[in-house]
Amino acid sequence: MRVNVSIVIPCYEEHASLCSLLPALQRLLPGAELLVVWDGVDDGTVELCRFYGVRSLQGTGQGLGAAIVQGIYSALYNQVIVMDGDGQHPPTAVVGIASKLQQVPLVAGARYSQTGMSPIRHFMSKACQWIARPLCSQKDIMTGLFGLDRTIIDRESINTGSWKIALEIFAKAEYSECAEEGYFFAPRIAGKSKAGIKPAIQFLLQLARLYAWKINLTQMMQFCVVGTSGLLVNMGILLALVEILGLDYRPAAILGIGTAMFWNYLWNKFWTFRRSPNGLSHKRSQAEAIRARD
Repeated sequence: MRVNVSIVIPCYEEHASLCSLLPALQRLLPGAELLVVWDGVDDGTVELCRFYGVRSLQGTGQGLGAAIVQGIYSALYNQVIVMDGDGQHPPTAVVGIASKLQQVPLVAGARYSQTGMSPIRHFMSKACQWIARPLCSQKDIMTGLFGLDRTIIDRESINTGSWKIALEIFAKAEYSECAEEGYFFAPRIAGKSKAGIKPAIQFLLQLARLYAWKINLTQMMQFCVVGTSGLLVNMGILLALVEILGLDYRPAAILGIGTAMFWNYLWNKFWTFRRSPNGLSHKRSQAEAIRARD
């Protein structure tokens, strides 16, 4: 299958699995760009990539999320697939994602079963999926295997310190349709699990940030500020008309309420719920600007 797609493989001392993964991907997707983003000590990964004619980049040392984002935006093509370098994501599933990316802008890998996972890890994965369910519609939000057209999301909106970049993208990207590609989780060939106390804390913080983003606490605070200012405008006009000008309180109340309503409307329109000049929401306008640049 020959498609213009980039495959980003973040890895950390996973030379042993790359030895079989890279030639397998080249055989199955001969037209694809392979991009290995490595962190830690070079265990021969750079030389291996040179042998197979594969691009390699040294990561920033800021973790898996930063390596994935670096790879996505360093890739040759807009259509990008992200997969682990430890051998747990089968190359055949990557072929399926590459095919579906030709029709939809986002494809999520979905694990069929707990094969390749310990019972504890399987339980934790299911629990995390349940907690994050309101944030996006994907079946397996904990997946590390996914494909996207990178123009559907603003790079600045991605928190690279997040443990699960896929969840970050699923929740924040602008897309009208998506697809899934099922696969069986394979045993790890090389490397070790990144799970632990620190990633768990990072994931909980990520959930808190995403829920705050989805609820839009900033917009809520702006709405409350405008509402409070409207009350002050109403009371100020009412007191001025009644106490200073001696107007009857009934028409004064009507004028005060009407002015406050107009005040609130203007501030909410141009501040709280502001839109870009082309009529799009601020978030959607950003996404359109990225598409135009690319």
